[in-house]
Amino acid sequence: MATIQWRPEVNVLTAPHSYWIRFVPRNVVDSQELATRMSAAMPNYSVEELRTILTLRNETIQTALANGERVTEDNAFVYTLSFTGRLERSDDSLPPLKDALHVKSHATQPFVN
Repeated sequence: MATIQWRPEVNVLTAPHSYWIRFVPRNVVDSQELATRMSAAMPNYSVEELRTILTLRNETIQTALANGERVTEDNAFVYTLSFTGRLERSDDSLPPLKDALHVKSHATQPFVN
């Protein structure tokens, strides 16, 4: 397994300045490469079949989020919706969703360990 690359970056919002850790990716693994790697590990499935499965998986997660659901993959990732924005009063209407609504994802603890 390769090591994880990183570099320190100045956090200009702190006084005195501190540093935060920036991840530096070695490569970008797209859907095609992911399917290729999965096919090598499971030769009974073709790359195209696995690409189809990955596409369906993403569409299923997207549909669940659009329905207001949180998606948790065991020992892997959590996907949920979040809002950014400010309301002056509790009965204010939401800002436009294109500006305020976001998808958050993070690794679950067993995945990180």
